Amino acid sequence: MLKPRVAIMSLDWGVSGGCRNIIDIGNHLKRRGWGVAALCPNKKVDYPIEFDSYDEVDSILDFNPDFVLATFFVTASWADKIAQRIGAKSGYIVQHDESITYGDIVNKTYRVNWDFLITISPWLKRFLEGYGHKNIGMFMPGIDLSVYKPYNNKKPKTVCFYSRDMVRKRTDIGIKALEIIKKKRPDIEIHTYDLFDKPKINCDVIHHKGLQNETMAELLSMCTVAMQSTPFEGFGIMSLEPMACGTAVVTPDMKGTEGFDKDTILYSKLDAEDIADRVIHLIDNDKQRKRRVKNGLKFAKTITTKRMIDDVESFILKQL
Repeated sequence: MLKPRVAIMSLDWGVSGGCRNIIDIGNHLKRRGWGVAALCPNKKVDYPIEFDSYDEVDSILDFNPDFVLATFFVTASWADKIAQRIGAKSGYIVQHDESITYGDIVNKTYRVNWDFLITISPWLKRFLEGYGHKNIGMFMPGIDLSVYKPYNNKKPKTVCFYSRDMVRKRTDIGIKALEIIKKKRPDIEIHTYDLFDKPKINCDVIHHKGLQNETMAELLSMCTVAMQSTPFEGFGIMSLEPMACGTAVVTPDMKGTEGFDKDTILYSKLDAEDIADRVIHLIDNDKQRKRRVKNGLKFAKTITTKRMIDDVESFILKQL
């Protein structure tokens, strides 16, 4: 049986959780025999990509997809117009509440008469239902457990922090928390990682730039605690990855971990002092830390890439 063809509308490819999830979907559908192509004006690739990526609309029209998927509000109009022009089904992969940052223009794209929506967490599904959408598939993004796993390289008294330079992710709170940790406990070793250069911080840290999956997993596995400071995530992939690597997690409650098993994460207030104190608490309290690590490893095994792709494929096929 001939598999369908799907076109993905994107802006660029990076190593953010959202970009990686979209590429994972495309790569796995391609491996399963689907036709997969993307319209992507900025084709710089920082993550393995196994399907064609074009910068001209005509290339997508020639591809003649059965489905056209938007991935961000800027790509929504492209997806809608192309789908209407060629008679394809239109879908929108919604990975966070874009209206938080981009306001009314996004609300208009949420009101487009999409054939279907795909989203990644229970709270986002409820959010989209508020716009009257009924045909919504909700699939928690999976992780590759052959990569994200314990590497038996654990180093005592180490903390890692994903230092994204994004105002709404409140990296400033995380940086302040790291400074507090170092002031209270100079013996704790701090690691930061991001696509870019070392963040501006008034304490000693070891910075890791542009990590790929394998090297990121090794870093997460090495650290005692993975710390976050974001008040907002569509899905808590940045919590799930360290869990799968056998590392305890401290994070504010940012909606994206709804649906995670209880007692896998130590939640904090959105406050640098509180985050720092909870990180130190887990480092010093072996019993509590090991219990959360054990629960996290168990939960991570239920959120796999294969399960997610199986569910996404089945849902899209039902739209034919």
